[in-house]
Amino acid sequence: MIEEEEKLMDYYNRKEVVDSYEQVRFNTPFKKANHEVEISIINAYLKEYSNIKLLEIGVGTGRVTRNLIFTGKGIGVDSSENMLNNIRKKIYNKKWSFIKQNIFNLNFPKSSFDVVITLRVIRHFDNGSIRKALKQIHNVLKKGGLLIFDMPNSDYNCRYLNKLLETKKKNKNEIYESKIPINLLVNELTALGFNIIDIKPIKFEYLRLVSYLAEILKIKWFMNVVFNYIYKKEVSCYNNKKCSDILIISKKSFFG
Repeated sequence: MIEEEEKLMDYYNRKEVVDSYEQVRFNTPFKKANHEVEISIINAYLKEYSNIKLLEIGVGTGRVTRNLIFTGKGIGVDSSENMLNNIRKKIYNKKWSFIKQNIFNLNFPKSSFDVVITLRVIRHFDNGSIRKALKQIHNVLKKGGLLIFDMPNSDYNCRYLNKLLETKKKNKNEIYESKIPINLLVNELTALGFNIIDIKPIKFEYLRLVSYLAEILKIKWFMNVVFNYIYKKEVSCYNNKKCSDILIISKKSFFG
């Protein structure tokens, strides 16, 4: 299992990982719906801001970047040069610039950004590394600035579904997932000077099973219409024990 910070960075710089990244992220209706839910939640919060300076940490190949709707300027950072080369070929406009940096050493002036977004990054760190990353983000975020990131849900109680749906054996390239309890993470954020605004569900594993069954039965109308409807309905009536992943939305305190 890949856990150490350096090994994680090395893994995401591999050409074969970069080349297959989006295919892996979008290869089922379940994953596509998961992506759409994430983007819709983030963009709903971005509507509250205008003419902002936004930082996305871990831009990867631009899965999130190209779908963000906001006015202002965006800076995307990644520790992988190969990921950056990939995204620069896809997004080349005056709104965005991309540079090589990692979340543990954000080389920007204090209070530079109105919004920080980072997906599929913090969730891969142990507790100590999570704290280091959040401190870096707190330093570059303006007071009252918005932070959005995703995490595995420690309250999820349907883990038997994960085993049922597992299609491959564990291997040395499996990426570490944080096991920090959400209540402790909330306490950590509060102690660092963030105020929690909301916690949104974004992933329901039982719907992965529904997706697979629909695919096997070749019911395309079900996958494209009914499945998305069910997914969005689940998000609107949040049950913290049914969702395996969450989005945490917080703001940097005006005090302290």
